[in-house]
Amino acid sequence: MIGPSLGYAEDLVEELGRAPADVVVTSETLLGAMVGAEAAGVPCVAIAPGIYLFPRPGVPPYGPGLQPARSLVGRLRDRVITALVPLPSAGCVRARGCPHP
Repeated sequence: MIGPSLGYAEDLVEELGRAPADVVVTSETLLGAMVGAEAAGVPCVAIAPGIYLFPRPGVPPYGPGLQPARSLVGRLRDRVITALVPLPSAGCVRARGCPHP
């Protein structure tokens, strides 16, 4: 998700320079597209066409295939895993030098 993000951002800014758009619609996993839209000043909508990746109460962390917690120990397990393995954010893409028009 993160590796090619800067390239996606640069490509999107370049493409929006050639063919302006009113809005960018992307997947929630393509952080570079979100940052590129932000850099170009174009509103962006991220959709989640499959599994919801972000932490939410009552749902185990995405990835390890855990069953929903049924006890205090299970809920603690979910909090610890979520804290130790945070999802990437657009901020880490911006920090790598996203282009600005």
